[in-house]
Amino acid sequence: MSETERRNDITVTVGFPAATVYDVRGGLSIAKGGIFTLKLENFNRPLEWFADNDSVLDIKVSEDTLTANVTALEVGDSEIEVQFRKNTVKLIKVIVIDSVSENATEFKVTVDKPEPK
Repeated sequence: MSETERRNDITVTVGFPAATVYDVRGGLSIAKGGIFTLKLENFNRPLEWFADNDSVLDIKVSEDTLTANVTALEVGDSEIEVQFRKNTVKLIKVIVIDSVSENATEFKVTVDKPEPK
């Protein structure tokens, strides 16, 4: 299997405190202050992670270089580039938003008596 074919097999798993999302392809949105883990699957060689001069994210890469702990610091867009031997193997788009609104769990509706028109 060629290096290019191996790169195409790399998937990204995103871990949150209460959930894990497998095979993330288009990127992710997270609220400012959010913490998550990125793990590259199907690749077991030393990697380098870059988000040069990025004030949006704080990235701490693990010793094995296959996992990174990320904190969303500021609202904005970021792209994390993961490289093997100076070649890009994965780009991960991260959009940090100000907050996430919770979905409504109930609706309280009152209705007045209908009036004919």
